Amino acid sequence: FGTTHGSVDIDGKAQPVSVDDESLREIARLSGGDFYKAASAEELKKVYADLGEQIGYELKDADASKPWVVVGTLILMMGAAASLFFGQRLP
Repeated sequence: FGTTHGSVDIDGKAQPVSVDDESLREIARLSGGDFYKAASAEELKKVYADLGEQIGYELKDADASKPWVVVGTLILMMGAAASLFFGQRLP
C-alpha cells in the first residue's frame, strides 16, 4: 500500500508506490481497526501512545502441569499393558 518516498523495481526501473490512504482506511474499517496517519515524529508518538493503551497483556498464575500428568500417566499405562501383553511366554 506504499510509502511516501517508496519505490519498487520493475524490469530494472524504479516505480514510485504512493500511499493509498483510502484503501488503508477501508481495511481498518472492515477489520474493526483504526486508521492512523502521522506526518511528524510527535504525531507518531501520539499514535504509539494510543496503541499502547489499546494493546496489552494479562499475567495469569495457573497450573499448567495437569495435561502433562495425564499424558504421562496414559503413556505409563500403555507401556505397562504392552509389557504384560508382549512379555507373556508361550508354553
